[in-house]
Amino acid sequence: MADRVGGAVGYSEASAPSTNVAPATTIETERVSTVPSSGSFEKVLVKNEDDLVSLDDTTAIVEVMSGVCSDPGITDWEFCDYSMLKELTVGNTCFQYVKDFKIEGLHQLVSVVFGSGCFCRTNGGVFEIRECERLYSVKIGDGSFIGVASVTFESEGKGMVIMDRLAFTNSDNTGKGGIWKGLQAGDEE
Repeated sequence: MADRVGGAVGYSEASAPSTNVAPATTIETERVSTVPSSGSFEKVLVKNEDDLVSLDDTTAIVEVMSGVCSDPGITDWEFCDYSMLKELTVGNTCFQYVKDFKIEGLHQLVSVVFGSGCFCRTNGGVFEIRECERLYSVKIGDGSFIGVASVTFESEGKGMVIMDRLAFTNSDNTGKGGIWKGLQAGDEE
């Protein structure tokens, strides 16, 4: 499914839910005023994999509900078209079969949060966040990204990465080495 969705451009009517490609599926989106001079941006609540098609270059806030997109057929999720993305929040046990997670050049991005048990049922992938100079906070829950082969954070920002105790660890509790440039790593207490 995500292979078909990756890079897809969708849209929604302002102030009204839109009907998705799948019959009887509604995508909840809302226009939210930020600062009067800056117009509005879109917040998308992802309740199932079909909702991913509503993400586009006007999406500023994405909230993925727990348990979404953990079907073995969903192996890819691309972020290249979300140029206005400011916040990404992913609930628990999401995207479990997605091997690689890469964000690069999202210049508006300030916050990324992953719940526990995300991106955890594959091996050998990569976790990369690069060239997101406004990125201030990355929070990663226990048991997320446990099978990745490499971890890279490269940002000119002065952000903080907060990881629960078992993020990026294997079942034998060995962690992953990686590149940490511009972001400070810390443990959640």
